[in-house]
Amino acid sequence: MPIINHDGVPVHFVETGSGEPVVLIHGTAGSAGQWTNTAQILRRHAQVVMPDLHGAGATGAWHGRRAVCLADEARLVRSVLPSAAPVHVVGHSYGGAVAMRFAMDHPDRVATLTLIEPVAFHFLRQGTRGDRSALEEIKCLAGEIANLSARGEVWKAMERFVDFWNDAGIWARLDDLQRQHLAAKVHSVAQNFWAVLSEDSRLTDLARLAMPTMIVTGDEAPLVTRRIARLMAGVARAALVKSVPGGGHMLPLTHAERLAGMIAGHVFAHPAARPMAA
Repeated sequence: MPIINHDGVPVHFVETGSGEPVVLIHGTAGSAGQWTNTAQILRRHAQVVMPDLHGAGATGAWHGRRAVCLADEARLVRSVLPSAAPVHVVGHSYGGAVAMRFAMDHPDRVATLTLIEPVAFHFLRQGTRGDRSALEEIKCLAGEIANLSARGEVWKAMERFVDFWNDAGIWARLDDLQRQHLAAKVHSVAQNFWAVLSEDSRLTDLARLAMPTMIVTGDEAPLVTRRIARLMAGVARAALVKSVPGGGHMLPLTHAERLAGMIAGHVFAHPAARPMAA
């Protein structure tokens, strides 16, 4: 489990297997560990790299004078790449937004792009009235979590976060050790919300990307991510959209084997892709 120094921040990542290079980027309140079961399958034929983003897992917190943004996370991902050759980039939730920003900033480094339940909330600004209403709901959620955290009600803040992305009542079914572990991540939750909501890239930027792209949703996930997937699928070139029956937002944890097969199929269908921006 190597650690490198990136702009003064110790960055932890896990590397396993050999073959096609695949980078797996985790979601909010997660870490490289969320990919353990998926990576066990992919590593049979791929070199899998799983970084911890800023303030996640064993990676140090962001220490810049301004708040962390998606471009900062994308630079962290670039710092752990095994070589200068194109890699297959996979991101889940917040990691999906980071993966997309990475592809926009470094299109020559991305062989294929896989976005799993991506929380690209900023794209909702360019959608329908229903999309913009969903964006307002997310802004309210982010504000509520930030306010609860500021008042020291970190367990209540994480309850709102966990129950929104899973089924209502999930937090109540966790034991105290699990709750304590999640509550310790509440600061990164607020940071991740801000990073996505302040992102200024547009759907037209996504449309310029030429690499094969797969967008994966759970058909029982919150409506907001399905709205985002629909918007992205409408503009992404060479886009493949797939839904996991019975799947929610946390597909890497609940459907790891199914997800590994989908990722492998996408990756190995394009082993020599060397995309460039149009």
